[in-house]
Amino acid sequence: MKTKSKLDGLPSPIKAELIAKILAASATYEELAAWLYEAHGQRHSKSAVGRFAQAVKSLHGGLVDLGMSPTVLANHAGRLEKLGALLVQRAFLDRRISALQKVIFDDV
Repeated sequence: MKTKSKLDGLPSPIKAELIAKILAASATYEELAAWLYEAHGQRHSKSAVGRFAQAVKSLHGGLVDLGMSPTVLANHAGRLEKLGALLVQRAFLDRRISALQKVIFDDV
């Protein structure tokens, strides 16, 4: 299970801009950490930014590869995270239902 990052708690506009910068791959983690501090007064280590960036890339990177705009993804990151959680929950329920069906119908 993913551990919550302090960066997850950033105000939505700052978080969206950070995600867009990460997905655009236009800056190093050190540059992103410096930008957070200089532009928004948010002090975070480059390691924290790197861990957050890895999580963002694993969650949204495939969509960028398919041609979705990093800015659009960044602006809807919260909704996409919620959708991902719902899809995981659905997959779990589908497996559980399948297992129960085997138990029920194998006995008949």
